[in-house]
Amino acid sequence: MAYFSLPLVLPKWPYVEFPAHRLGDILNAAANAIARRAQVPLGLAGQSVLVAAALAVQGHVDADVPQLGPNPTSLNAISLVASTDGKGQADKLAMAAFRKFEGELADKHALEMANYKDSHKVWKVEEARVLGDKKLSRDGRMAALKAIGAEPVRPLEWVILHDTATIEGLQLNFQHSRLSLGLVPTDGAYFTAGYAMNPERLLNTAAYLSLLWDGARARKLLLAGVQNNEGVRLSSHIMLQPGIGASMVGNRELNEQGLLSRFLVIEPDGLAGTRLTRDPDPQDDALLKVYHDRLYAILCEELPMKPGPRRMLDPSLLPMSGDAYAVWRSYRDHIERKIGPGGYYRQVRAVAGRSAQMAARFAGIITAMGEPSDQRVLQATEILADVMSDAVALAEWYLEEALRLASAVPPSPTATQADEVLLWLTTKWRGTGDIELRMLRANITPVRLRDAVTLRAALFCLVKSGELEQVEQSGRGARWRLPTSRPPVFVDEDA
Repeated sequence: MAYFSLPLVLPKWPYVEFPAHRLGDILNAAANAIARRAQVPLGLAGQSVLVAAALAVQGHVDADVPQLGPNPTSLNAISLVASTDGKGQADKLAMAAFRKFEGELADKHALEMANYKDSHKVWKVEEARVLGDKKLSRDGRMAALKAIGAEPVRPLEWVILHDTATIEGLQLNFQHSRLSLGLVPTDGAYFTAGYAMNPERLLNTAAYLSLLWDGARARKLLLAGVQNNEGVRLSSHIMLQPGIGASMVGNRELNEQGLLSRFLVIEPDGLAGTRLTRDPDPQDDALLKVYHDRLYAILCEELPMKPGPRRMLDPSLLPMSGDAYAVWRSYRDHIERKIGPGGYYRQVRAVAGRSAQMAARFAGIITAMGEPSDQRVLQATEILADVMSDAVALAEWYLEEALRLASAVPPSPTATQADEVLLWLTTKWRGTGDIELRMLRANITPVRLRDAVTLRAALFCLVKSGELEQVEQSGRGARWRLPTSRPPVFVDEDA
């Protein structure tokens, strides 16, 4: 039996399970099937299918919010999960329809590019012939150029899902690809450690991603002209290990700029130790087929475009029914009352301020996905009250999760190391009497704690917190001991 008091690093509040039943029949069934098949947390599976649905419908529909106007159905998400929690498998199952569709676009693009190159060569020869004909007058040359037609248009690029991107890359890509894209890196660190997120580019990236989430116009003046990203959509799902993700989620500049309040951030409990081998359930195949078929059918629909020479999406508006608006308005007012001074959500005021918008987006996505029995896709004409009730419950869950993560005291490296030293002393150390630095340097685990500077800082922290008593302070002869009045807490030493 070992005795020790509370840890120095305060734990988060207990995690509340993701309410997948609020996602609508198709997404709920898919989330649970993925959670079972890939043996991943339900929260990760739910987040994955929700972003996949947003990516499918974002180019087709906007949620029409009274007083606020069109609200894009794009979503940004961050999932903080350990590398052993199967995030890659969850993404693979959730995004299977997109990869199938991308494969077909790639084959089509290869054929179109071959035709484009041939027709462009012919056009260039014809243009050179007309421009080089000195017998033609100006009007004759203009007529001849008009006769050979406009320059052939390069086929649109086929990639929808991107692993990483710079702002310049996205701006340029929207000019030559589909106007509805996804940022879904296989490993989120590939994006967060990339050029777009380095300190010099961070705020520029945050501002641009915020504009895309808002559905606002993003113009950039270049020497070659103006790049206009108007009428475009982007959804993203960045999966990171909790330790790596903490640096992004806790970044002061990203929080103050407002980008992180536009992200759905979750940290579900892991399943390590419970994922015993089991045979696949054939019923899950049927549920996933309905989900994949629905996403694929939506992807095959032509994206609505505004008339005119400029390429811009023209999503249809999904208005709220009267009862749905009453539910949404009640939730918005409920949150507003709780973000003022002394309010329950004051600590996550920025996230809470956008929670009603999130609810409208969820409702639009769930409505656009339709029911499993629907014969045609994207036929809904309004958001109903029961869907809005589910969307509000989902938005409130995300808000509570944001509060849970924000309420955890972020430990300093020294506090974390001090906690590890204390845990070793109270559960692994078999010695008696005073604790010496040389003993710790020779025996403590993990080995990374054996550095003298690290140990001295950790021991000083333990003394200040009352977890250790220092009985000798002189240099190399410094000694410490565990206080005799420690509250007893049983620890299973075989754990």
